[in-house]
Amino acid sequence: MLRFTILILNSKILCTKSKRSACSSKPAVFYDFIVPFADIQNHFGITVDDPMRLVGATSINGATVLGSTASDIAGINDDNYANTIAGQDKAFSDFLKYQQGSSSSSATGFGVLPVELVKFEVLPTNGTNLIAWTTGMELNNDYFVIEKSLNGKDFHSIGEVNGYGKSSHEIDCNFIDKAPYENTYYRLKQVDLDGSVEYSKVILAKQDRKSRVSYSIKDAGKFIKVNPANNKTSVSIFNIQGALVKTMMISDVTIIDYNNLSAGIYSIIIKNTNERISQSFIVK
Repeated sequence: MLRFTILILNSKILCTKSKRSACSSKPAVFYDFIVPFADIQNHFGITVDDPMRLVGATSINGATVLGSTASDIAGINDDNYANTIAGQDKAFSDFLKYQQGSSSSSATGFGVLPVELVKFEVLPTNGTNLIAWTTGMELNNDYFVIEKSLNGKDFHSIGEVNGYGKSSHEIDCNFIDKAPYENTYYRLKQVDLDGSVEYSKVILAKQDRKSRVSYSIKDAGKFIKVNPANNKTSVSIFNIQGALVKTMMISDVTIIDYNNLSAGIYSIIIKNTNERISQSFIVK
């Protein structure tokens, strides 16, 4: 994306004391806005490789500047130009010619950002955290590093996702942290092809350990203990052929006896609106 900052000063500063009565008394106006580069490319056919130049003019009507007491710009003396349309065009052309341009790499606070991060979020689910983000534009993007922290200060890498290098459309990316803390801080480190890096904001994700289902299978006593953590939970047992041999709904700690099952391999499925657990076990 491109960021444009425009400062329009009170016109009194361009007037002499004798002309002050003709000056505007409006206050200074400051504009600061961001334009996605994809919009510029779609509407004007400009790519990130095309040189761009931004110029400013002190007046919409050139005739009000030429021959007036306003300050000259870029060393262009308006007295040398006729107060005509042709003279205005020549003055403006010379202004562009002699005004030194700035590159986006040397300017401060301006230029094409390497990555436009449209969305960055973390979704805790089933004891894992899904880190998801969307880029609206990529330029020379090498890869992302997913970093996590226990205290929000000391981060370490838990994985990498390749970038697309150069793209002007939205791209969805994700990464799963299979071993999150109860409270985990995350951030993205974006690495350019030249090795420079930028960091995203930090997000805190919380795992609700108390609401998770737990269970244990006891071979000796041939029973299964299920704690649904006060969630209405279904428990189903299937044989190796996939046939249902036992099912029930529970909302409290329950002991499920499987002494009456024939020898063989079975699977138990425990699920509620938040979780789904599947585990195989053997009946001897």
